[in-house]
Amino acid sequence: MRRDSCNEQCKSKQTPYDRWPGKENCKKFIGTYNPCHPGSDLAIPDFLDYHDKFARGKYTAYFFPKELTFNNYKRLFTETTLLNFPRAFMNTLIISIFSCLISTTFVLSVSYCMSRLRFRMRKAFMNLAMILGLFPAFMSMVAVYFILKAVGLTEGSGLRIALIYSAGSGVGFYIAKGFFDTVPKSLSEAAILDGCNQFQVFYKIILPLSKPIVVYTILTAFLAPWLDFVFVRVIVG
Repeated sequence: MRRDSCNEQCKSKQTPYDRWPGKENCKKFIGTYNPCHPGSDLAIPDFLDYHDKFARGKYTAYFFPKELTFNNYKRLFTETTLLNFPRAFMNTLIISIFSCLISTTFVLSVSYCMSRLRFRMRKAFMNLAMILGLFPAFMSMVAVYFILKAVGLTEGSGLRIALIYSAGSGVGFYIAKGFFDTVPKSLSEAAILDGCNQFQVFYKIILPLSKPIVVYTILTAFLAPWLDFVFVRVIVG
């Protein structure tokens, strides 16, 4: 009787975690988690065999894979019944390339104009661009959708999405402009005295001396549509 009463007292002192049915799975997950490589628990399941019952699901019975396989990637590119991943991959790649070309041209052109030219309303435009850059782009998502719907650009070729991504890219000129400001103006003035126009100064003088910012602009212009899903989902429906 005394032993039974002690067991009942021990059960009554159990915490909610002790009575949780998923306690063993939690311990298994914590035991296999490697804090030195926090992304390893996301990358390793890609190489586990899908037909292995111990490798399915979010929690596995072991940390290091017993057998590495690329069958998951093969199924991703070959089984197109539920998801045509190769077509989606190519569409995203084509849109990103076209958007990268247009956006890079816009950003570098506007940056050169703001850095080298002096015209009316220049400072007002720069202040407006800085204020607009304080707000996240997704705030205008609904408004952009209704504008595109009014002009009939919500349906049609996928290249329209590249135009949508690159339409307002020129506003993000501040980083490239700051780099162009470091190029000595004496080089531009010497080129103009030799008979170069503004385009020749930009193409033959400024761009060769600004390769780092050109590469940065290309990378950011490519990654913006490559990583985005929500905005395209709203437009395409």
